[in-house]
Amino acid sequence: MYSKKTQLDRDDFIRKSWQAVSDHITEDDFTAVKLGELLGMSRSSLARAVKAFTGFSTNEFIRYVRLRRAAILLTEKDLAIKEIVFLVGFKDIKYFRAVFQKHFGMNPSMYIRLYRKEFDREHVLDVINQLEKVRP
Repeated sequence: MYSKKTQLDRDDFIRKSWQAVSDHITEDDFTAVKLGELLGMSRSSLARAVKAFTGFSTNEFIRYVRLRRAAILLTEKDLAIKEIVFLVGFKDIKYFRAVFQKHFGMNPSMYIRLYRKEFDREHVLDVINQLEKVRP
């Protein structure tokens, strides 16, 4: 169990890391090294902190932020999947489809068919949170 200070440190670290990735989300060359530079951490220190606080490797964390943003864009914007792929920093559509399928349990086209409708941001976030609970 975390102490209150540790919990605050954890939350602050995750918030700053998430924001840094979000600020550079369109950059397909945004890497763990760049994230570490922005946070003032070495790559190894960053890797330990990300793993300890999220359970992800640094690259998995970056990909997770990109996929979450892609899911929101797929449901909230009337954009082609190809456009969204590049807006969230993926270079390869096939790779994006594969990691999206693995993360959400369905391909992006199916996700759109199921969840794109008159948009209510809270509904979208609820759906994403429900999908994450199912994630192994």
